[in-house]
This record gives sequence, structure tokens and C-alpha cells, in this order.
Amino acid sequence: MAVPDGEDLLALLDGLGVANAVLVGLSLGARTSLDFTLTHPGRVDGLVLAGPGMSGMTITDPFIRAEATRTMAALKAGDLPGFVDGFLRQWVDGPRRAPSEVDAGIRERCREMAMRTAVAHRRGDAEWIEAGAADRLGELRVPLVALLGDLDSVDIERVVDALAATVPGARKVPVPGAGHMVNLEQPAVFNRELLG
Repeated sequence: MAVPDGEDLLALLDGLGVANAVLVGLSLGARTSLDFTLTHPGRVDGLVLAGPGMSGMTITDPFIRAEATRTMAALKAGDLPGFVDGFLRQWVDGPRRAPSEVDAGIRERCREMAMRTAVAHRRGDAEWIEAGAADRLGELRVPLVALLGDLDSVDIERVVDALAATVPGARKVPVPGAGHMVNLEQPAVFNRELLG
């Protein structure tokens, strides 16, 4: 039986005695934050989302689809280096840059994080439980900031545009010179929006 990621977050907040929080998420963390907010709206005071994914969305970007297929095949075959390479191509380099165009230090840091995650979750049989955020954005009633790297996937751009158009008061923040990892590539912009 699978448990939604949001239930882990709920247990963490309860365990820490935190009644309400502003949630900050990047990519899949943003997706979890959105789902949690829809499932537990009284527990969230605001959202800061960078390169947000969203449950219920359809991936249409041909580059992301092809890399995802290759990446998951590598994971299922037990090829962790292949999985990590695919992850880096998808979410660090992205569809608009070659690996050589990304800061080598950021790529290496992401490689290490992805390998640790791959080792910890190597089975590749995770079951996704979706809150269907794509169809429920109108239910969101918290302050929301969505950061979008101008080199990120068109799918992520669609998510940010949908949030900005649907959630009352939501703010879209374009981040020039960044791909999906806006917090690593443009930390000053990310921190300004987070702390501002």
C-alpha cells in the first residue's frame, strides 16, 4: 500500500508541533507541496514553488518524455549511473542546453544527490498517489510565488502559467539564465523571493 508524500509531510509537521507552515518546494517537492495544500488547506500559510511539477499534468515536452523513458529503463535495469545521467540530462541540463553549458559544480552536486537518491530507492517501483492538482488549482487560497527558469521545460512553464492564471494573487517570477534548478543556478533570485 502506498502512502501519499503529503502524509509523510503531515506526520513531520505534527511530530515537530508545527500547526501551519509556508511550504517551499523544487520540482517534485513543489508537486508534493501543492498536493499537501489541496489535501490539508488549513495547514499551509503560503507556497514558494521553483520549477514546479504538478500532479495530474501531462508531460508533452518530447525531450523530457524521451529522457524519462531512458531514465526509467536504466533504473529498472539496475543501471544507477545510467539513471543518474538521464536525470541530469532531464532536469539539470534540460531541453535547451548541452551538459557543457551548465556549471560543472552544479552538475556534480546534482549528480551526487541523484546517486544517493537512486541508491536509497533503487527498486524503481514506486506507486504515485495523485491529488490531481492540475484540475484543482482554483481551490488554492494561499499566497503563492512560482519561479521559472527561462531554460526549463515547456511543461514546467505551462505549470507556472496555470498557477499564475488560476490562483488568486499568485506571482510568476521569471529567472533568467536558469534551467530547472533555479535555486542552485540563481541563488540570489531564489533567496530574494523566498525571504522577501
